Amino acid sequence: MVNNSSEEKYVYEGVIANHDSEPFEGQVVINGDSGIIEEITSKGVYKPSKKFDDSCFIFPGMGDVHIHAREDETGDHSHKETYSTAASAAKNGGTVHISAMPNTPSPVTDEERFKWHRDRVKSVSDDISILNYVGIGNGTRPIGKLKEHFYKAYFGKSVGDLTFYDENELENTIKHYFGQKVSFHVEYQPFIDASINGKNHSERRPEGAVNFGLKLLLPLIEKYKLDSKLCHWSTGGMSFEMIEEHRERSKREGFPYTTIEVSPLHLLFDNSMTEKRS
Repeated sequence: MVNNSSEEKYVYEGVIANHDSEPFEGQVVINGDSGIIEEITSKGVYKPSKKFDDSCFIFPGMGDVHIHAREDETGDHSHKETYSTAASAAKNGGTVHISAMPNTPSPVTDEERFKWHRDRVKSVSDDISILNYVGIGNGTRPIGKLKEHFYKAYFGKSVGDLTFYDENELENTIKHYFGQKVSFHVEYQPFIDASINGKNHSERRPEGAVNFGLKLLLPLIEKYKLDSKLCHWSTGGMSFEMIEEHRERSKREGFPYTTIEVSPLHLLFDNSMTEKRS
């Protein structure tokens, strides 16, 4: 039965993907004034504004917990990305919230720099929630109230200078973040330094750098009861075995559950696909 309500609505009809059920044919009803989803209903209730065939899925708005909005107060990397362009890209890609990494040219490690970024985010006029990680570097300390923020540590070289080169250096700082939410870039820098002449990214940052870095890092996560996430994970095998054993220990001891962040490309592609074809 068609609902003939006079209130303006935008009705999208097609196969709806949901987080807790099988995809189903239905309608998403959006209020024309507020832009807010009012209803998810069965197919045929309202006259659709737009129909999608079964080759497409209608997904909820997604979140991206790891982006690099390169903008900071120096402006040195604004030609690469700004909060405004990042928000626009997110919006056009169906993403409703994004979380920006702290390794900008002037790294986000203290209250003053964090405030600059939060003020800048407020000035972006897009319907996108933007959050900011706070960087952990040699000698830094947590900011704000306990567990108010989430942090990023680089156990391996990335963009910028927020890099720890060995486990003792890392522990001397990370011990001050007891119980905090910390995400880790996990590689062991000496392995990377020894692989500098590799012919591609995978050879310059080999699996051994990840596995050895993880072996050193997991005991620190447990020791300081960190609520941890392992970033952009791209390897299985030995690393998965170590993570599984770590999670079992965490479960027994009541530690936080360490999660893994993965990009779609790591699920769909492997190194064999990058080899030159004859």
